[in-house]
Amino acid sequence: MAKRRADRRSWFILLTGIAILILGAVSLAAGSNSCGGSKMSEGDTCITYRDGQRSVEDAEGQRTVNQSEAGALIGLGALMALLGGFLIRGDRGTDPSAPVTDRLELARREGWQFTEVDAELVDTLRHHLRFESSPAAWSVLRGTHDGLRFVIFDYTWIGKTFTAWLVHLPEPSPEFARWATSTTSGWRKPLTDVVVDERAVIGSGPVFRAKDPERVLKPIRSLTELVRRYERSATPRR
Repeated sequence: MAKRRADRRSWFILLTGIAILILGAVSLAAGSNSCGGSKMSEGDTCITYRDGQRSVEDAEGQRTVNQSEAGALIGLGALMALLGGFLIRGDRGTDPSAPVTDRLELARREGWQFTEVDAELVDTLRHHLRFESSPAAWSVLRGTHDGLRFVIFDYTWIGKTFTAWLVHLPEPSPEFARWATSTTSGWRKPLTDVVVDERAVIGSGPVFRAKDPERVLKPIRSLTELVRRYERSATPRR
């Protein structure tokens, strides 16, 4: 069973946490009696300015301050490393090809079609660069919203899993493709990218899961509204 790769942000959090943890440990071991990088001796004072406030500490006081700062770094690093580890475990623990309950529920409720794996779907979309590397589409939901056929599915691109929302046009329209290309901007999550051609409008984003099935349809409503706006703008006013 294929597993998802861990998200880069999860690795970034983990590695950043480890780096901060190491920095705090080094500071605790080597810099407990330093002032601005210089070693303090008995009788020395350390003057620092923070947020416009002047602080003066002797060697013992500065040692306590440095230890507290190093301890805070160690605590922050440990928390970030722990969070990153949990995120990586969660990323890898999901099988992108497994059926998703939100789409299954919509299929049962609305009488739509659900397919676990569809190898032919992505073949029809090869002209879109993003779908070139995906061997198949997973968790495919097909239905009709506001009279327009739509498809929701998961796919892989450069080793990562994404979700796509596709709305078919009533009929091929080169004019729509030109109009929508200059219109599709400012999309909200989960859509991060929208492409159009004369046959369909396709939105995509990170792999999407939802407890509320209605959230799955929100991008479909947005893409359908785009088509309807074009139709209203193209209809001559009387």
